[in-house]
Order: sequence, then structure tokens, then C-alpha cells
Amino acid sequence: MNKTKDEKHQAEERAELAQAVKKAPTKPWKDDSTPDNPRKRGMLGLAKGKEGYELRWVRLDSVDRRKNQGYELATPEEFDATPDENGMIRRNELVLMVVPTEVYLARRNAIAKTTEAQTAAPRKDFEREREVASHQSGHNLNDDQ
Repeated sequence: MNKTKDEKHQAEERAELAQAVKKAPTKPWKDDSTPDNPRKRGMLGLAKGKEGYELRWVRLDSVDRRKNQGYELATPEEFDATPDENGMIRRNELVLMVVPTEVYLARRNAIAKTTEAQTAAPRKDFEREREVASHQSGHNLNDDQ
């Protein structure tokens, strides 16, 4: 019986200690790599952009494909960056490229339409199969009931 009292006492002491050490509430999350934080800047962050263009970091093995899509290599002079031996702005396996905003938005819209069609496809298949099953069974399975 003494042992259970000791265990209860120890548990109470741990609870009191945990209450005393409780941390203050934290502030809402904020990304430390944002440009307004001068102490820490993301490895891929840039201080400025190019008017009418979107900046994109592209994998080194995708540079040729992106050039065919309308992207151009970013010039080191425009971004005050040090080029590599090939004249490109690189961070590890990524290369900085610029693309006209119109091309970027057109590509983004095309991807969004494709995604929307792919998302809607299972529902369309379900509706078609339901209609066939309804017709074959002679029952009306409409949602209007």
C-alpha cells in the first residue's frame, strides 16, 4: 500500500513540474526564408525579378525541354548573380530560367484543365455505370427521388 502512495506522490510531482515548465504559446508560423527576413534567405531566393516574366528554377536535365516550351536562361547581369562555367545561374542541380507571363499562365491554365478533367472522370464513369445498371435492372436509380 505504501508503494501506491509513493507512485501517486511521484505522479503528482511530475504533473506539477510539467505545469511549471509549460511553454508560452507560440506565434503563428512564419516562413524564415521570406525576403523580409534579412537574417535568413532561402537558397533559391532572389532579390528581384524581371518585369513581364516569371522566374522558375528548372532541373538541369529539363533545360532543353523548357527552352522548347518558351523558357529562356536567366542572364547573370539581370540578377546580379555569379554564373557557372556555362554562363547559367545554378543552385546545385537547378538552373534559373525566365518565361513570359503569358506563356506561363497559358501552361498553368492547360494543366488546370487537364487536372479538372482527370478529377471529374471517375464521377462520369460512375454516373454512366449507374445509368446502365438502372436500365438493366428496370429500377429508377436517379437522385431526384
